[in-house]
Amino acid sequence: MRKAFILVLGIPLLGGCFVREYRTRTPAVNPVTREDVMAMSAAGYPDSAILERIGREGVLRAPGADDIITMKNAGVSNAVLDGMLRAPVTVPQPARESRTVVVEDCSEPVIFAGMTALAGYLMFRNCRPSVHVHYRGCIH
Repeated sequence: MRKAFILVLGIPLLGGCFVREYRTRTPAVNPVTREDVMAMSAAGYPDSAILERIGREGVLRAPGADDIITMKNAGVSNAVLDGMLRAPVTVPQPARESRTVVVEDCSEPVIFAGMTALAGYLMFRNCRPSVHVHYRGCIH
């Protein structure tokens, strides 16, 4: 009985509403460290690839004078050192997925339809047991 009431009232009320769900995925942020730059440079990565990662991920902390000397002695190019000095300092973040549910276009006629359905349910709920109850009333 309770399910019939929910169906009779709920479906017409939701009939005029559009429910949309948006899912977004934010990738993980792994800021570049001094050790990362030295390892990529030693592995033979081109400066453009190192600079692209620095631009996309940022750096964990701004390099100091000691960091610059250490990286320069490890063979890191001046372009990459300049890129690290200009890069924003970012905080490591794990990948995240978010969901947003938006209900749009609910209008007043929908409420009227729901009230009509409720009135129909109340009027025809006492039909004889041999008669089937349909959401529009008794079916003979």
